Amino acid sequence: MRVKRWPMLIFLLTIVVTLTGCPDDDPMISVDDQTFEEGDDLRAITVADATIDNDGFAVVYDDDDGQPGDVIGASQLLEDGDHQDFQVTLDRDVQDGEIMWAILHYDALDAGEFERPDKQPPVTDDDGNRVKDDFQITVDIDVPPEELSLEIDDQTLPEDDLRTITVTEAMIDDDGFVVIFEDDDGDIGDEVVGASELLTEGMHTGFTIELDRDIDDEEILWGRLHYDELDEGEFIDADEQRPALDDDGQEVTDSFEVTIQPPDDEPFIDVSDQTLSWEEGDLSTIVMVDEVNVVEDGWVAIHDGACEDLGVVLGQTALEADHYTDVRVDLNRPAAPEGGSNTLCAVLHVEETGDDFDPEVDLPARDEDDEIVMESFTVDVVEGTAAIRVTLEDDTPPVYVVDLVEPGMFSPDFMTDNDVVEMELRRGWRYEFENLVSDDDPFEFADDQGNALLSQDTEAPLENVGSINWVEDDDLFRFTVSDDFFQQVETYQSGARANMSGPVTYLDD
Repeated sequence: MRVKRWPMLIFLLTIVVTLTGCPDDDPMISVDDQTFEEGDDLRAITVADATIDNDGFAVVYDDDDGQPGDVIGASQLLEDGDHQDFQVTLDRDVQDGEIMWAILHYDALDAGEFERPDKQPPVTDDDGNRVKDDFQITVDIDVPPEELSLEIDDQTLPEDDLRTITVTEAMIDDDGFVVIFEDDDGDIGDEVVGASELLTEGMHTGFTIELDRDIDDEEILWGRLHYDELDEGEFIDADEQRPALDDDGQEVTDSFEVTIQPPDDEPFIDVSDQTLSWEEGDLSTIVMVDEVNVVEDGWVAIHDGACEDLGVVLGQTALEADHYTDVRVDLNRPAAPEGGSNTLCAVLHVEETGDDFDPEVDLPARDEDDEIVMESFTVDVVEGTAAIRVTLEDDTPPVYVVDLVEPGMFSPDFMTDNDVVEMELRRGWRYEFENLVSDDDPFEFADDQGNALLSQDTEAPLENVGSINWVEDDDLFRFTVSDDFFQQVETYQSGARANMSGPVTYLDD
């Protein structure tokens, strides 16, 4: 008897088809709350588990009021499938207590790295919701307390507000105040002239203090940190609310000068003593004027000698009517000899003709008391500081090219004739050259036979001559045009190509 087996076969085929047609696991991501301890990488988030059905990324967002905010990190490319215990590197350190979100994104751009959340869309579930997980950060690291500190910068107050001073920053390790005292012969005095509102423990920046009286022009005041030991919430007494002490047992203080800014229609000039040093990148032919109020178009001119004895003008900068700070003035000679000092006078001049500056015509400005607007200052020039800075490059055919001369007024000393730079060096002056092509064309000074006397490439005969003071520092080299230099150096050349050369002549100064 023949048995019909079709129903059983259909049933088995149905099972096979059903099993073969099962979809992959649904996309998901799981990130545990994370605790960071001493030595942990504060930018590394660990994702416990993620499943994605196409190539993509795990992207971490910060929190915005209970919802994902801005992207702060993304994983490397995740191929479709399951992934466990992998890291996402953030753009910043984690913060204690903050909430973050991890969201899966597809690599729709086939870029291989996460670039744009709008072009590499988030993975969604069957209900259209983004596949995400939120987690909390705990940072369990003991942070050493910052050192107590107080900084109050010198400041200029307008005439209509002579009682408000600004504290740059104050760090205090308990509730307290910044208290302002009068000066007592260069030290902090006993007379209190103002105190801040209560400062809680921590760093405070850019806050103001109202004084009990108007300040005097160019007055020195002192600030000092005090604790609120009376728990009053306001400053009452300097003795009962004792000063804060640093780790060395010293009071935390800072002194500062307060000046009064004249009204906008009053011309004034302010310039400080200054030290010009090669270590700071200074040149002996550039000085700075701190502040100047120009009522009429004119110039800030630097005269040789003290203001009581106005000497020749060494340099000037044209200024339209306005208020300026940090005004640069280029001088036609060094402000002082190397290793020496000199007194100069900054004078505000008024433009009279509209032509080039002429101190005989463009007379000094005068204030409301009919006094010339000027101020003396002292300039110290550190030994080894150059007067002129020259930057060299090269060109085709192989020649040196002067890319920059500073100050610019000395550019005519390095004119080009038939593609060759003719260098006119000033006797007694110090120079700084930066050779941007020193690797290929080390610079040399030579005699009339092409024998190297000073070189970036090899040891040369004049490099240990004290009057020349030859100094090399990578691409930079400095030298003084002393008599020893003047009497022997007649040309310059490349240490690699003898035909890359030119003449050296001299100017008496």
